[in-house]
Amino acid sequence: LKSKVYIDFGRHSGKDRIPREAAMSGCCVITGKNGSANFEKDLPIPKKYKFHNHDLINITSCIQSCLLNYKENIQDYKEYREFILKEKKHFEDDVKRIFIG
Repeated sequence: LKSKVYIDFGRHSGKDRIPREAAMSGCCVITGKNGSANFEKDLPIPKKYKFHNHDLINITSCIQSCLLNYKENIQDYKEYREFILKEKKHFEDDVKRIFIG
């Protein structure tokens, strides 16, 4: 809960739990564009926080910005955190829609 930035340039084989947990813990989330991280519905964070793995200059700049301007940048994740908080209800609604009608 003391971290300001979570960085993940992994494969993102599906909707990843750890970036969601990091966002809910108050981190700015910076990812690559691999797998589901590049899919807006799986990781709906602003595009300015998603990079190609080899884009080291812009990745470094983004990390520095998140650390130096944390109070401003963390606001970019407000919608993502709200989305996460609503996921359980959306899932329950989908199950009811599919199986109950």
